[in-house]
Amino acid sequence: MSEHKSPPEALEDLLEVMSRLRDPETGCPWDVNQDHTTLAPYVIEEAYEVVEAITNGTEEDLLQELGDLLLQVIFHAQIAKENGIFDFKEIAQRLTEKLIYRHPHVFGDEQGVQIKPEDVQGIWDRQKQAEKSPPEAQSPEFGSDIPKNLPALLRAKEIQKKASKRGFEWDSTERLIAKIQEELEEFLDEVKKPKNSIALEEEYGDLLFVLVNLGKALDLDAETALTKTNTKFLQRFKAMEKLCDAQNKEFSSLNTDEMMDLWQTAKKHA
Repeated sequence: MSEHKSPPEALEDLLEVMSRLRDPETGCPWDVNQDHTTLAPYVIEEAYEVVEAITNGTEEDLLQELGDLLLQVIFHAQIAKENGIFDFKEIAQRLTEKLIYRHPHVFGDEQGVQIKPEDVQGIWDRQKQAEKSPPEAQSPEFGSDIPKNLPALLRAKEIQKKASKRGFEWDSTERLIAKIQEELEEFLDEVKKPKNSIALEEEYGDLLFVLVNLGKALDLDAETALTKTNTKFLQRFKAMEKLCDAQNKEFSSLNTDEMMDLWQTAKKHA
């Protein structure tokens, strides 16, 4: 078991290790060969592994995955430092300043003002907008600040949040549900037609988009919900295979009705 160091000491050790890994003479060839672009996929991968640890893992898993995610920040900071752009200390300083500025109810003139948790997002957005564009500046093009590399469901939610802030949203859940029914009918109509993959994909996308909107209206996150459903399906499918093995049957030889019977049994236990 390693000794526990103070946060500054632990961070300095981490920065030093990263610096040595990137040393062109004595470092690791793989680490030396990386740049911001080649590392980009790992940032996404590690972020999702953190979510997986939160959803299905242990506290130890979360500790490990948070470290892996921090590695990505340290890695990018070291590359930027080598290029004379910025370093980790500047990242930390900028973040500290941002957190202070966006929490005026904690650090600023609004200290002591009683607010509810649901009010904080509005304060955050207001401060964020103020620091990005002064009142006299031209408003940015709609959606230009939404990262293109976000997973589609998450990006759909962010697009809808932006539209909602500009007043474009359904005035009732009932009307939104009716829109879902409309989109479903359009999708099913397209399914019945001679195959047109482009049109079918478009209607499918429209249906998914409005389902994400319903989730937003009900304070449900589509990405989180689908991630949990994926995990549930995997658990049930594994249970189906175990049930099939217990019956000394080959899973691939089962017909649809037999598979559905196994699914219903697995559903009761997983």
